[in-house]
Amino acid sequence: MIRILFLLISSLSFSQHTISGVVEYTVESLSSEITKNIAKTSKNVSEQKALLEIFSNEPAHFILEFNGNEAIYKNAKNEMQSDANKKPKPKFLEIVGGGNGIFYSNSIEKSTLTQKESFGELFLISSKFLDWELTSETKKIGNYTCFKAKYIAKNDNKNLIDEVWYTPEIPVQFGPTKYIGLPGLVLEVIAGKVRFTATKIQLNSQQPIVIEKPNKGTKITEEEYTKKLQQIGTELGF
Repeated sequence: MIRILFLLISSLSFSQHTISGVVEYTVESLSSEITKNIAKTSKNVSEQKALLEIFSNEPAHFILEFNGNEAIYKNAKNEMQSDANKKPKPKFLEIVGGGNGIFYSNSIEKSTLTQKESFGELFLISSKFLDWELTSETKKIGNYTCFKAKYIAKNDNKNLIDEVWYTPEIPVQFGPTKYIGLPGLVLEVIAGKVRFTATKIQLNSQQPIVIEKPNKGTKITEEEYTKKLQQIGTELGF
């Protein structure tokens, strides 16, 4: 199995430069606990209404565009609402799915560049692909055979495991947000009680796909960005 996966990874450099496509992802909750807890604990009717609107179970929708070795992932609403002042505040599942950020990835450089706004400031955050644990477990998603991969992140001394399913039948290293760098397109992610699902895939359309690398915002590494958010949070009393 290891040899097969090695061959799949090696083949990417030869095959993916010819592939372009657009993938639509739906981000949905696998649990209704959050909304139930809000309904139980919030006594203020107006506050409860506001929280229920933010933490609703309404699915969020995102778009991944890729052409050769570059890709952009963003909120589907960004396509329809170009004026940032008119964009509504993202809801919970939109925030988990990537909010209004723009996620650029380059499979040759194995790097990402994320443009996002935090606390009123626009940042341009650079990072590298994650290290994945590949498994031999498979399942069918639509017409594609997918392999399971895992990413283990440490949070408050607890290991959080994200379950990712990718298909080597579409040999590009792209997917939603940070779920990239695998030997095939990511079709499904289960992160805690949230699931990302590729609901529509269009490959090699006659219409050219132009990937524009984001270039606005304060340039910062992911580590520096995390420290800055912690500093801002402390200053604000969080």
